[in-house]
Amino acid sequence: MLLTILLLLQSATSSQISVLVNTIFQIINGIGTLVILYLTYKHNRNIARLTKESDVLMECHRRYDQLLSEARFVEKDREANAFYSRFWHLQQNQYEFWMSNVIPFYVFKEWMNARRDSFKTDAPISKYSTYKYKAGWQENGKLSLNTGFVDLIDEIHNSTKEVVEILEDFQERQKKAAKRKSINRSRESF
Repeated sequence: MLLTILLLLQSATSSQISVLVNTIFQIINGIGTLVILYLTYKHNRNIARLTKESDVLMECHRRYDQLLSEARFVEKDREANAFYSRFWHLQQNQYEFWMSNVIPFYVFKEWMNARRDSFKTDAPISKYSTYKYKAGWQENGKLSLNTGFVDLIDEIHNSTKEVVEILEDFQERQKKAAKRKSINRSRESF
């Protein structure tokens, strides 16, 4: 091919060579533009993901801080029950963000370590209340319709395995379940 191009160049006039060189530069310019567009898109997508992750983390921390400041004043079981309803709703939101890859693994792992510690200590919600963490889980958290969330929290509460190991195993099981579901959908469409 290179030999053919060289032979064409020998017999070509200067205007034909000029057109050929101009065409080659246009092709190189087009490829360069495409590469720059792709890299810009990839960079902007990464920035958007990091921004979303930051927004979600800040909102989760804001809601958690608000719950903690309210918990100090809980006196009655009815108030404690309402607190744990909001608390477990936040935990489920965090789980869903983690499952959607919006919250990083290391952050969710720390939050789940806190859940295990709270389960072990089973302390009252405040110094004015006798309502404890385990009761809040039984009466509010376990009511979630998201069985994956309930199963994960139950395992974190009751397993002797490290939380990181539980989360890794859980993710693997979820991937396998999604793959089976996808295969079953494919079979059903035939």
